[in-house]
Amino acid sequence: MDYGKLFRIIRASKNLSQKEFGDIIGLNYSYVSKIESNKRIPSKRAEKKVLKKFNIPRSLYMLLTTNQIPKREGKTVQKLGSTLLNIILEQKK
Repeated sequence: MDYGKLFRIIRASKNLSQKEFGDIIGLNYSYVSKIESNKRIPSKRAEKKVLKKFNIPRSLYMLLTTNQIPKREGKTVQKLGSTLLNIILEQKK
């Protein structure tokens, strides 16, 4: 999963606009937009803020954004990771 899709999933799960999401994590909405459209890769600082504010384990974030998973296992691992992310985000509502 790319960073943009992951940021979008997190933001949408909380029914936030890009501006609201940016305000919560201390980023300009245009930067959020660029990340979501894969025009920018989030900085380490931005990643840390998202993980902290939305209580997402770093290990799960890394699992979802890594390109190191073998192709034959990739879809299964990504699906599992997405399911875990949804569970975590649902619990925080």
